[in-house]
Amino acid sequence: MNYEHIVEPSYIIFKEDSKYLARNGKTGVIDYSGTDASSVIQSVFNALTAGRVFIKDMLDVSQPVQLKAGIDLVGESFVKSGFRALVAMPAVLDLSTIGDFGFANFAHIRIDGNNLADVGIQGPSSQLRRRVHASDVYVRRCVDTAANLTYMDAMRLDYVIFDGSNVAGNDVMTKNGVVINNVNGKIIFTNCKFSSFAQYSVILLGGMAVIDKCTFNSVTAPSYNHIKTAGANTHLILTGEVWFETWTEPQAPFIYGDPASRTFMLEIYAPRMRIATGTQPLVSGAFSVVNIFGGRLIHDGTASYSIDADITENLLVYGLRTNKPLNYTNVKYYNVLLAYQGTLQTNLEKTGSATIAAGQTAVKVTHGLAAKPTRVFLSPTSDTGGKRFWVSSYDSDGDGLKFTITIDSVHSNDITFDYRGVV
Repeated sequence: MNYEHIVEPSYIIFKEDSKYLARNGKTGVIDYSGTDASSVIQSVFNALTAGRVFIKDMLDVSQPVQLKAGIDLVGESFVKSGFRALVAMPAVLDLSTIGDFGFANFAHIRIDGNNLADVGIQGPSSQLRRRVHASDVYVRRCVDTAANLTYMDAMRLDYVIFDGSNVAGNDVMTKNGVVINNVNGKIIFTNCKFSSFAQYSVILLGGMAVIDKCTFNSVTAPSYNHIKTAGANTHLILTGEVWFETWTEPQAPFIYGDPASRTFMLEIYAPRMRIATGTQPLVSGAFSVVNIFGGRLIHDGTASYSIDADITENLLVYGLRTNKPLNYTNVKYYNVLLAYQGTLQTNLEKTGSATIAAGQTAVKVTHGLAAKPTRVFLSPTSDTGGKRFWVSSYDSDGDGLKFTITIDSVHSNDITFDYRGVV
């Protein structure tokens, strides 16, 4: 049971005919009223140092609602309570006024940009320590970004819907869902939905973001991804059966690390992804570390999955189950650890043949494995002339794509080998 509604509010703000009224929760007296909802809201916030403000109706605001530290902002439900932009404005709900070490909550409200506001929820513009909890919130009809969560030291969002779709025939679609740049901060999304944005659902430019039990769907533009990350201090964690839905050819990868600013770490725990059609990679771009643990991938089409990324440190895939092959052929790597279970079909073992030409003492072999081999077994298939032979390098060119077979001195004839390489 949700007890938020029965806690005594400091003020109740509601609409009656064409006026907005603020009733004192203790005295029952209407302390503030007027035809401008923004003025009434700000008067209430100015009067409080702490407390709870209950929003009963949709309030048409003429300027951003500036949330204040120590105040809980609670609606009756996001179906009927919240804030709607009345004129063009930079943001509907402004968190920059919370202040250093400030803490605030908002719940059960709708934040409606009305195709006028650039941003639905706006974070501060400086790196201060702010902690915010949002629950049961619906953000829609913003022009540029549903939520710009910059410099939030700690923020948690539960059951928040970020909707970028067209409404009532209007052709304006929200460009991006959530932009995050927290430097050393952390944001947690739980049971949230990111739907129908013209470009990216999530852009992570700094700090840590944990996306738990969330749903992504309907990225419409073929050149954009559901999630884009960038920056050496970024850390993205997806966990708890994250759903990626309605991905159709020729969509871009689900998760893309911008090569211009390599992402530090991507971790995916127990993903539950479903793809209709399409052959683009699940993960692409540039990362230092990519770890995938458990989960299930379901592909309704005939194509395979792939991870196609430049990974400078570790790639670890463990316990992942798929109904189609998962291909690592195009992964660029330096140090890679692949431990797998389930139905994974990967390039972890390859066989082939190679020839050291007459007069030569070595040959580089392009192996086609998912990673640099840990072992290569050789079997000569022609006379070696008593020459000693061995694998002199498992990474001939430093890119993990070739190994080298060497003999101790030149031979007058070609020497051929069968090999088996194992990651």
